[in-house]
Amino acid sequence: MVKEDLFREIKEKNQLRTLIPAIILVVVVLIAAYSLTILSSTTVGFIEALNTFIDGLRGVQPKSFDEYYKMELIYRTNGPRAIGAILAGATLAVSGAVLQNIIRNPLADPYTLGISSGAMFGMVISVTMGICVVPFFADQDGMVVNAFVFALIPTAIIILVSMFKKVTPTMMILCGIAVMYVFNAFSTIIKYVVDPDTYAIIYTWTIGSLSGLSWESMPKMAMGVVLTFIPLWLMYRKINVVAIGDKEATTLGVDPNKTRIICLICISLGTALIVCYTGTIGFVGLVAPHIARAIVKSNCRYLIPTSATIGALMVLGADVLMRLIKPSLPVGVMLAIIGAPVFILILIRMKKSIW
Repeated sequence: MVKEDLFREIKEKNQLRTLIPAIILVVVVLIAAYSLTILSSTTVGFIEALNTFIDGLRGVQPKSFDEYYKMELIYRTNGPRAIGAILAGATLAVSGAVLQNIIRNPLADPYTLGISSGAMFGMVISVTMGICVVPFFADQDGMVVNAFVFALIPTAIIILVSMFKKVTPTMMILCGIAVMYVFNAFSTIIKYVVDPDTYAIIYTWTIGSLSGLSWESMPKMAMGVVLTFIPLWLMYRKINVVAIGDKEATTLGVDPNKTRIICLICISLGTALIVCYTGTIGFVGLVAPHIARAIVKSNCRYLIPTSATIGALMVLGADVLMRLIKPSLPVGVMLAIIGAPVFILILIRMKKSIW
């Protein structure tokens, strides 16, 4: 009887953990729909904005200047911006959640490990110098390839150091931070030699912004989510085992180094695709997994989808709030303002049992 009650309790908890991401996703969709109503100097009705967006999807041509104006802002500007915020937040949050588990460090995320900075530097040299490290790629494709290759450099350094020397999770983070500073320094040097217009673009990317998103960028950003979320979620059992410890993972038949390499490659590719279009958005990969872990614990079966929805909610919510208060402010600034106090509060209230 006690055993049956225990099984029932576990089943109910798992059902709740499965339901939580769905609930958050509904909230995300509602906020995304509301974001369509925000125009440059005013707002429109929810139904009107939704109808305009649906007309845009159907390819209906506007018949008047007023309709054209609303179509331009609601469908061509607000639509990609809302979807891009969701895709960016989900990718960065999933990346942070998995990194924190495979490295076993609560400070791990694409930013602190230098992955975002590496991708940013690759993108900068592609834009400013026209350099692509892989031949036959140019323009947008060359920028993505550069971002991915340079995002792999911090990953390769961490893997090589861990192969030749036994390193602690803290040392891995320190290696990532060191590489991050190096890439940031190189990016800063380039800022000093480019023209003012190019400098403004690089500066916006450095902070993180959603203002330049368009429908043309959505397929590659969606690919970043797919290449990050699906492989990592399918590997959740191995990630859970690696999170316990390398010796325990080996005993259970899981190769921890191989698992880390696969995860890091997926994360690097996903981060590179996001950084190319939004720049380096901080705090999402760090804070969202901690919020998710406080709700559903550390099992990646539930942690990954919950982190994805919370990350999407964070970026989209910050963008909507920023557009209501100060439209010209980049979303990365708003996330830092909101994320830092939230993260401190989580650290204060977080129980040790979560890790």
